[in-house]
Order: sequence, then structure tokens, then C-alpha cells
Amino acid sequence: TVDFNPATAPDQEFLVQRIFTSQLVQNAGYVALRTVSLGYNFPKSVTESLNLTNLRLYATGQNLIFITADDYTGWNPEHVRELTPLTYGYQRGGTAIQRAITLGLNVEF
Repeated sequence: TVDFNPATAPDQEFLVQRIFTSQLVQNAGYVALRTVSLGYNFPKSVTESLNLTNLRLYATGQNLIFITADDYTGWNPEHVRELTPLTYGYQRGGTAIQRAITLGLNVEF
């Protein structure tokens, strides 16, 4: 066992239990839908009536679906803090996957 200084490691019993276990090994498999973009170009009859060359309406979604394994407790299975042989695959402080939806209108005069 490892002895810890109570002043620097107040939760010794937690640390000792976690260091010598494989309990934290998890299935980090996931399925993701990264980017979807849908657009509509208005017909020439509409653009000409508005004195426009082109008119396009679009929507783009990023990270719309992100499904992890049932027993995975982290936020982001892709996050790896360091790529050394001793810490490869170890996650610490990874940020969540952010979803973004963008709407836009392209107008050409």
C-alpha cells in the first residue's frame, strides 16, 4: 500500500481504493453524427422577382447525435490529456461535446 500525507491528500481511503483497481476501465465506444448541412436554392422565378441573382437558405448542425456506451460516465471519449505510454487513454477534465446549429441566408445581388 501507499501512505499519503493527510495534509496534502485528505481523502486517503478514496485514493488508495482507486489506485489499485481496474474499476475505472470503461467502454468508451461511441456513435456520432458530426455535421449535417441542408440548403434550399430558391428558383429563378423567385430571385428575378426580387431583383436578385441568387437566394439560398441553409441550416447546418454539428454534433447532433453523440451516443456513448451505457456504462461510460465521462463527457467526451475522444479527449485524451496526454499521449505518453503511461497515460494513454487516461481521461481527466475532458470537456463535453458541444452541439451547434447554424442558420443562414446567402443573398447575391
